[in-house]
Amino acid sequence: MAQLNNTIKNHNLDFISLNEPYLFDNSIINIPLNCTIVAAQPSPKAAIVIKSNLNSQHVFSNEELVIIMSEFNLQHHLIVSIYCPPSHNMDDNLDILKNYILKYNNLPCIILGDLNAKSRVWGRRDLDERGSKVLSFCHLMDLNIENTPDMPPTYSSSRGDSWIDLVITRNIEQNFSLTVSDEITNSDHNMLFVQYSPPGTNATANNSLNQNY
Repeated sequence: MAQLNNTIKNHNLDFISLNEPYLFDNSIINIPLNCTIVAAQPSPKAAIVIKSNLNSQHVFSNEELVIIMSEFNLQHHLIVSIYCPPSHNMDDNLDILKNYILKYNNLPCIILGDLNAKSRVWGRRDLDERGSKVLSFCHLMDLNIENTPDMPPTYSSSRGDSWIDLVITRNIEQNFSLTVSDEITNSDHNMLFVQYSPPGTNATANNSLNQNY
């Protein structure tokens, strides 16, 4: 997890979504002193690390889903980290997420996570059942999938490549970019970097990534 500390510093990140983070004594360790971690305890599968100087508040968290509200350039946003294990039913957490999106209907929303779902809408694998659920959920909630099929795989191992880590948005129509990093990490998942400037700003001010350890 020393790599996490270095990544935050080297890329000047405002927040990070973590999925399946490395744990020591059931806790995430080596978080920079200028950051706060939001996660359910013990043994979280999803977490958000955010700079302490940002105005943020906890909205909801369980083992696999974390939702915070954070203020960027005087505008509140929902930031979500979600992990959907391949062997678990994803419906419950999608229902929880749906309720909070509806509750904060007018807020910009950024969802980052490992959904273990496949579709040629965002990758190069045929649609599976979980991919169908994600597509239906996005259609129902008017969400935009920022990943595109021409992006590099978000997961690479001896078993092959996959595109299972997603960035999904709502009420964000401009000044948003997503990049799959080719940096070497301690994970078989690649980092996903987001750059986003809320309307009314002159430069890209907020950076984030999704990292599965």
